[in-house]
Amino acid sequence: MKIGTFAQRTGVPIDTLRYYDHIGLLSPKRTGGIRIYTEDDAKTMESIQALKSMQFTLDEIREIMTLDQAIDQSLTDESNCLETMTVIAHMLDGKYQALLKQEAALKLAKKQIKHIQEKVHDALEVSS
Repeated sequence: MKIGTFAQRTGVPIDTLRYYDHIGLLSPKRTGGIRIYTEDDAKTMESIQALKSMQFTLDEIREIMTLDQAIDQSLTDESNCLETMTVIAHMLDGKYQALLKQEAALKLAKKQIKHIQEKVHDALEVSS
């Protein structure tokens, strides 16, 4: 499918798709200079969107995708596969810990905002 159709299907702006192609994150096949996206590209885009929603950077996503491809290619070589999976595991562990810290910070911010909201509402009730 052409880029416009793919953009509509995935909900990703055309400029973003072009950028992902430029940085090598999602590189569709080309026919006569026109980007042609496949079902595999749609699955890759779903993965990219999922990883972005988990706060992975584009560089980290590209690294994960590269490691994922390396796993597929190295399944016959157990030592290489194990090394690749270890790298991914460490990356995911680090990202998980960072998300836990963000979650704690958000909970604290939520609590502080709620406290201030209550004070404002109380003040409004007193003044009315």
